[in-house]
Amino acid sequence: MGSSLEASSDEEISKRLNLLENKLNFKIDDKKPVYVLHKKFRHIDPSYLNDDRELRLSENNEQYRAFLEREREHNKNEIKISLA
Repeated sequence: MGSSLEASSDEEISKRLNLLENKLNFKIDDKKPVYVLHKKFRHIDPSYLNDDRELRLSENNEQYRAFLEREREHNKNEIKISLA
């Protein structure tokens, strides 16, 4: 069962739907990049209660804090890709 968008005879709608349907093939290419991607840093820093105080894991666990910092720095690197 198709949608009303799929049934549309509008050429622009058809082109955009076709872009969504087809998979984009790319390769990471530092030598001849076509696109440079920047990533948003996302992380989880759970809270917990300690003696009736709410703390974040990174506030009380040096290993986890260091892990987050390494990942934050690593995330700053660009990804350079070209279309395959």
